[in-house]
Amino acid sequence: MLVKLKDVVTFHRGLTYKKLDEVAISSNIVLRANNIDLDTFSLNFNELRYISDTISIPNSKILQKDSILICVASGSRSHLGKVAYIDQDYGCAFGGFMGMFLPKNEDVYMRYIFKIFISSHFRKLVDGLTDGTNINNLKFSLIENFEFNLPTVEEQRRIVAKLDAAFEKITKATKLTQENVNNSRKFFEYELEKLLRKQDDDWKMKTLKDVSIDFGRGKSKHRPRNDKILYGGRYPFIQTGDVRGSEHVIIKYKQTYNDLGLAQSKLWPKGTICITIAANIAETGVLNFDACFPDSVIGITVNPNETINDYVEYLLQAFKTKLQSMGKGSAQDNINLSTFENQTFPFPGIEKQRAIVDRLNKLLHQAVALESTYRRKLTEFNMMKQSMLNEAFLESAVE
Repeated sequence: MLVKLKDVVTFHRGLTYKKLDEVAISSNIVLRANNIDLDTFSLNFNELRYISDTISIPNSKILQKDSILICVASGSRSHLGKVAYIDQDYGCAFGGFMGMFLPKNEDVYMRYIFKIFISSHFRKLVDGLTDGTNINNLKFSLIENFEFNLPTVEEQRRIVAKLDAAFEKITKATKLTQENVNNSRKFFEYELEKLLRKQDDDWKMKTLKDVSIDFGRGKSKHRPRNDKILYGGRYPFIQTGDVRGSEHVIIKYKQTYNDLGLAQSKLWPKGTICITIAANIAETGVLNFDACFPDSVIGITVNPNETINDYVEYLLQAFKTKLQSMGKGSAQDNINLSTFENQTFPFPGIEKQRAIVDRLNKLLHQAVALESTYRRKLTEFNMMKQSMLNEAFLESAVE
């Protein structure tokens, strides 16, 4: 039987309250959009909000068992319309950017409605209502005429049980793939950590400046730094986000300097090691091209008689946690050149360094390949779920 959403559920908008009503802790818990996990379509209880116990919350603003919680206002297209099935009475309220669906009668199995809400059919409707750039309001009036097939309640339960069994197998396969990725990363990180320990008498403890021919902060003298007259040329301009997004080697950039930009900066050679010292601190990467960068990034051009850049970058990856802890305690975490002035690192002979780099390169390649496989499988699993949902709802329409 073809029905409209408004025929089978009632909709209740969440609780609106003033910022002054918020308290550190109370019995009045209010769930918000970030309390719905986007991947599992379930509730999480991170970053809870509390409002004063003196505020009386209507029952219609409190989550009820066998209901569906939905995000109805968000600045993100992916978050707008995300849902969670509520399988028990949590005693929590839900905020004004949220909504709750309840069944109108006993002929509606809400887990079946939930499956429809996570299908591509409903997602397509939501995506068509927003451009994804502003805070959008998913009013019930915009979705109340959404049509779908509603078989008998017994058939609804059979379809949901069939989907749950299939989804459980997919979840297990996803978990196993993720465990393989995690194990690969852990082994790589274990090998990295070993670099911090001086292993033989021929390993020398040296500072980064000891093994460099150029060691200093990047340059960006012009103010304001984002002046458009500096950009749009042929010189890559690396920023902290580009370093953070790299995997050992920096191969991409989002911005370029022109000749004017270059004149107030400095062009560092390919092979330079970059270390971020503001915003995303202690992120590292080796330049795969000549590039400029601001003073929020330290550049290291190594002395080839002392070390190789790949070895130093791996050293810094291993030392990242300690470096980050050094930067704590200020309004914005940061480290600077002085962080490295007296900090020593273990350096074996060049040939030993090359052997270590070769081993780490292979381990990193394996880890990255596994992560790529995981992302591909995750996409395939999601497509499989959608295919199953579509098939199930078509089946209900035929039967």
